Amino acid sequence: PARRGARACQPEATVERRGALAAAAAAAVAAAAPKHAEALGFKKKLKKRCGIECVPLDKFSEVEGAPGLLYYDTSPGKGAPVEKGQRVAVHFDVKLGKITFFTSRVGTGVTGGVPYGFDIGTSKLGLVLPALDLGTEGMRVGGQRTLKVPAKYAYGDKGYGEIPPGATTTLDIELLSVKVNPITGQRTGS
Repeated sequence: PARRGARACQPEATVERRGALAAAAAAAVAAAAPKHAEALGFKKKLKKRCGIECVPLDKFSEVEGAPGLLYYDTSPGKGAPVEKGQRVAVHFDVKLGKITFFTSRVGTGVTGGVPYGFDIGTSKLGLVLPALDLGTEGMRVGGQRTLKVPAKYAYGDKGYGEIPPGATTTLDIELLSVKVNPITGQRTGS
């Protein structure tokens, strides 16, 4: 006599049921799988996306008056070049390798963060990173520039935070605006 609540053992029926469920699941997955990209008209990109790392060093130019500080304009911008004494607003990213250590793009502003403002030519006062000051001079509004920064124009032999002493860093700059006197329409300092 079978006990109450006990199931009759039917191993053959269970195996058949499991096989049928597995086959149905495999068929459903195969039917729902996306079509191959080429069949949809897309070509698979096999090459790694080329960032600034792909630009050879011979394409970089040296910043005038700053031996060893190299720049490459990824976007030239428009208008007159920035000169010493003018007040600018920039976004910047300091990178060591592919890791971003400092950025002005943190926040929820319209431009993606709070821009950093300074007067061109004030790096000798210690108010701004020398590479940022020297590298921004000559840029045009809307321009984007990448700098290869030796330690003497950045954090020197002491380093800073997680940036080791003597490290060569990369500095990405985007010039957002130059302060203009509302009465004369001329560019001004602070």
